[in-house]
Amino acid sequence: MASLRDNGTQLYLWLKNDTDITELLDTIGSYPAIIMTKMVNEEYQDLTMLQIYRMSTIEAVDINPVTYTINCRASTELKADTIAQAVYDSLNRKIADNKMAKCMAYPCIYEDVNHYNTPIDVVMYNNL
Repeated sequence: MASLRDNGTQLYLWLKNDTDITELLDTIGSYPAIIMTKMVNEEYQDLTMLQIYRMSTIEAVDINPVTYTINCRASTELKADTIAQAVYDSLNRKIADNKMAKCMAYPCIYEDVNHYNTPIDVVMYNNL
């Protein structure tokens, strides 16, 4: 049986290995600032980063679309949108490792002073 995090792991690896994206992000230690959690720790809230979490259910079917949200977080609307564009360009209709991704980008959200977020939903399809 597949893990509930398999697609999220694949999504993380695709993002982590794309230098067009990672060059736009801050780092946590020696890694690009990409976290897989619904809550951002206070110590990371000012980072230019990607925050990934699963939004949809996982069902018992062979080709199971699972939706993840990637929050592209930055200090300005332009930076958040630039990161989101790089993520969208990298992932939309990507097919690799027996999986496919399809993206939908949303308008940037002003969250607080120097905190902007451009969300992207990514639907991951298995067993192609």
